[in-house]
Amino acid sequence: RVHGDFDVEEHPDCAYYSLSIYDGVSDKGAQIGKYCGSKKPQNIESSSNRMFMHFISDSSVSKRGFRITYTSVCGGTLIARVGEPRTLVSHSLYGDNNYDADTYCVWTITGEDISVGVNITCLEFELEWDGDCNYDYVSLYNDAFISDNELIGNRRFCGEELPQQTLNSTDSTMSIVFKTDDTINKKGFKLIFEGYRLPDFDDETETK
Repeated sequence: RVHGDFDVEEHPDCAYYSLSIYDGVSDKGAQIGKYCGSKKPQNIESSSNRMFMHFISDSSVSKRGFRITYTSVCGGTLIARVGEPRTLVSHSLYGDNNYDADTYCVWTITGEDISVGVNITCLEFELEWDGDCNYDYVSLYNDAFISDNELIGNRRFCGEELPQQTLNSTDSTMSIVFKTDDTINKKGFKLIFEGYRLPDFDDETETK
């Protein structure tokens, strides 16, 4: 999440001075917005732990510029698209620092349309272990609502054993819950999510 002060040359199309912000590691990602003038952009939030900014200026009018501060947040709403795998990590400093204590994050991942479910592949997994996964754990649900009736795999995941290779939603939405307690902190997790065609819709297509 990014916010701050903003004052650069104004133009209807932001043709001379502009700050472009993209959701991802480069300008190949989806453009969140292109900004110029003196109106401060609203809070801007990425869908993962990567955001790319590109600032352009010309040789004429000079303004004060901009000051941006950022905070890391966990959880959010994401879109799963068929053939477009995306990475999701447990926390913004994954790989550099262990996850924080007393965390509760929820990611809601929705297929690009109602015929698309969500497929999860876990690449790395290291959480505090206990037999019932009561302290630090990940749980996945077949809905946007957190309900034991929709728990995928009928269990929580903790420790260092990777969950089974792939986990699928049975409809177009999956929720991922990541909860930690106030003691032992570990590396966290890294997974890939992607959309897939739900079998019921494939059957309907073949029938037609």
